[in-house]
Amino acid sequence: TTIHLWIMSERGFDRGCLGFTTSQQFEQRFDCESVLESDFGRLFGIQNVYIGMLYYSLITLLSLLIYSIPDSRQRIFIAVRLLAISLRFIAYVILTLSQIFWLKELCALCLTSAVINTLLFIASIIYWKMHPLKLAIHKEQLRFFSSALFIVMFLGVGDIIHFNSLGD
Repeated sequence: TTIHLWIMSERGFDRGCLGFTTSQQFEQRFDCESVLESDFGRLFGIQNVYIGMLYYSLITLLSLLIYSIPDSRQRIFIAVRLLAISLRFIAYVILTLSQIFWLKELCALCLTSAVINTLLFIASIIYWKMHPLKLAIHKEQLRFFSSALFIVMFLGVGDIIHFNSLGD
């Protein structure tokens, strides 16, 4: 989602908020460009798109570490991942409320990322509660995670290639 948002931002949202043809009503309701260009589109001078990509990369790295290190050290990385997801969840709540109440503009891709992070937040809390002491990660889980990561990377690269092939 953040890669696609970055691509659309770089293209100036020339194909609308989602990057493909939608209804006039949808485009009037969702103005991603206005949201990204607003004061709420940056944190400490850095675009939220880049912060989002960095955040998801961090969560991926922490998850890989959790799945590949011995049981005795997994709990620390799970706690760090839960903390990062929790902080980002709070940020998404603030950003979503900002879109609704202050900007009165919505970004569909930003809201999609907020929903994804909310699901990550809920899943992380459930994971934390269900696995309080011993975490035996099986090689099948690491293979599944690696496969899912490969698919996401493939889709991201495909997205970049597709929109670069369209030209201006």
